[in-house]
Amino acid sequence: MEKKKSNKKIVSELFKKRTGVTYQNWIQAMGVQKKIELNTYEIVVDYATETTTQSYKYMEWSDEV
Repeated sequence: MEKKKSNKKIVSELFKKRTGVTYQNWIQAMGVQKKIELNTYEIVVDYATETTTQSYKYMEWSDEV
């Protein structure tokens, strides 16, 4: 019989998959999420080009080089 995963284990796995950081606690998770939000910018293309249609895209930049 297979053991049921705990909610903490599921949250930890999903957080690691989404952010690449191991989940420790909610305070650390809030800080990681805030950093992601600060590095995410909305790019608005209000016209169509040869290769794109009018769209709204979100891009994320990293400080790493």
